[in-house]
Amino acid sequence: MYNTGQTAVFLKDLKGREYPAITEVKRNKRVNGQRELTLSFLYTEINKDFMDQLEFGWQVLFKGEWYTITHPGYSTDGDYLAIDVTAILSFFVDLNGYYLQDSVEDKSFTPANYFRDLFKGTPYTYVLVDYLASNTLNYQDNQSKTERFLYGIDRFKGEYKVQGKVAYIYDQVGSDKDVILHEDLNVNSVSIDVDASGFHTWAKGYGDLPEGEEDGDYRLEVEYISPLAEKYGLIEGPAIKDGKYKKADELTKAVKEQVENSYKISTTIEAIDLTNNGYPEMIFEEGDRVWLYVSRLNLNQQVRVMEIEETFDWEGNIIDASYVVGNEGIASRYKTEQYNTIADFRDIQSGRKKLEYNWLPDAVRRASEIINGNDDSLFKYGAGEIIGINQSNPNGYMRFNTDGLGFSRDGGKTYQSAITYEGIVADAITTGTLRSILIEAVEIYGSRIEGTEIYGSKFISEKSKDEFMKIEGSYLVSQGIHDRTWMGESGNNQVRLMLQNGQIRARNDDKDWSLYFNDYGISTFSDGSGAVMDSDASGFIEFHSTRYHTSRGLTIGSGARIALESTSSIGGRIYLNPNGASVRVSNADDTISYPIYASAFNNSSSITYKTNIEKLEVEALPVVNNLKIMQYVLQSDVDQGVYYNWQVGVISELSPEISTTDGLAVNHNKWLGYLTKALQEEYKARTGLEQRVEDLELMMEVLVNGEGTETAAA
Repeated sequence: MYNTGQTAVFLKDLKGREYPAITEVKRNKRVNGQRELTLSFLYTEINKDFMDQLEFGWQVLFKGEWYTITHPGYSTDGDYLAIDVTAILSFFVDLNGYYLQDSVEDKSFTPANYFRDLFKGTPYTYVLVDYLASNTLNYQDNQSKTERFLYGIDRFKGEYKVQGKVAYIYDQVGSDKDVILHEDLNVNSVSIDVDASGFHTWAKGYGDLPEGEEDGDYRLEVEYISPLAEKYGLIEGPAIKDGKYKKADELTKAVKEQVENSYKISTTIEAIDLTNNGYPEMIFEEGDRVWLYVSRLNLNQQVRVMEIEETFDWEGNIIDASYVVGNEGIASRYKTEQYNTIADFRDIQSGRKKLEYNWLPDAVRRASEIINGNDDSLFKYGAGEIIGINQSNPNGYMRFNTDGLGFSRDGGKTYQSAITYEGIVADAITTGTLRSILIEAVEIYGSRIEGTEIYGSKFISEKSKDEFMKIEGSYLVSQGIHDRTWMGESGNNQVRLMLQNGQIRARNDDKDWSLYFNDYGISTFSDGSGAVMDSDASGFIEFHSTRYHTSRGLTIGSGARIALESTSSIGGRIYLNPNGASVRVSNADDTISYPIYASAFNNSSSITYKTNIEKLEVEALPVVNNLKIMQYVLQSDVDQGVYYNWQVGVISELSPEISTTDGLAVNHNKWLGYLTKALQEEYKARTGLEQRVEDLELMMEVLVNGEGTETAAA
């Protein structure tokens, strides 16, 4: 078998050696799905050089893109070997070689922050072409970067295309094509698959759950009824319950999306290829929007190309193509196949209308109208330059030479839009991603600005006169309406959070009070100075405090009551854990002690806390007698220069019977137990002695009266 011509496929083995290959190629590409090839290698003069070596991990170059072989299959074709392989775009395979061990729960990310961290350390990068809103993410550890990438695309409601080493992330991929797929022109066959297994026409949504109350009552309730309810009736679907939704319109939008996506349509079209007959616009990419007309199926609408299956000959010429399309009408959605090749590559996404305002599509549309609408341009070719003139309006003037390219609206007098070797000058520049070392501007407007350094005299982000953020010099203020419930009381308050001169101030204008935070601590005193205990001041928490000791500690103070309270209905507890430090009720110098008032000081001693309970058989009196009562001076007194404050007590290391397990302290319960038993033993001995004394006294009385002698003589 021998072929002539240039092969469209090249293989690269694990050592980097490349081989041309003869094979028919089937390429599948989907919106937000992996791009893959299916190839069949037969024994030819060209293929024989690699047939006995081809294996998993080899790479395939086709149409300028590299794919990695993941599933080679071997068979025999008569006397020769035949190999069928599946190859996946190397982007997915490479990212699948990185595993992440971090996890987050309910953490907000911007797309830029998320994808920047994701691509760090890989040979790939990304470009955010369109604006995508921030979102709250949850993900687990031990996930590959492929899985995280697809999760991020899903959560940020974006779509992507991979070109070379760059992943371009859009709100919606594809472009509007002035192409009609018509049953009488370029459509060979059409099939429609409807999946209504989960179809419903209305659903409810519940949101605004108080923070920290998983079992609380939702304070927001909405519902959405599809127009299809008029035809199919009210069919209820599962409710959305998500406490993070605080606004009715956002929750309604989520419920609507669920209802409208419960009815899935997949339309497969086998088109007649006209690209080689002078119709280059018949080349489609995933996400393109075209018109479909099939009268017998009542189809006359714009659809998106969601999946493309193409077959190429060994020279790369397309010989067959089929498309899976879906319309963007209400309650319609395309359905794509979900598959698992290397990891669970999610491949079910929905065609979405534009949700957020974006300058880029309108600017591109306007530029296209300007350029395509000019049908009377005149070009003059001079020595080293090209001059273009709009014959209908000679003020429209273009000049191109080795120093630059300029566009003028005044006949070439001035060039308000120009590219020269010094840079770019333009009235307006519209772009998806602008990368720069330094950006200087009088005013910057946008939904998001990111940078390591941003300079300006004033920055204002205003939603209304009552809700805004302003930065001016060292002053920052964020103002809004705070809807909250605190200790059972609810209300809306006008609250400002301010940062100025190194101090943070939270101001409630409705309640006329403030809270200050600075390097000294937290205070409610006037202007946070701590100098004036006015009527609005409830107290302070002072860090680095030397009020009670020369070492910097923590002091809590108030001109009124200080309370540690527990609001638990089941009997709360307040714990004091001094972590080895003493707990004192005294003045700052410990020169004066104050009493502690309480109805009782109780030690836990219930049988429910104990085990292996036995009667103490050891004689306690010897233990007590063996305790060495010492006198001593505390080292802390000596450190303070006090040498004569003599104390009396025991040394724990010399009294193991009553010391704690670490031998550094005395267990007073043990000590009291031994003392009690010793007292019992002493009582028993004393009562025995008292009985003996009583008996002796009786005998003495008998002897004195002579009764004992007469009795003896008789």
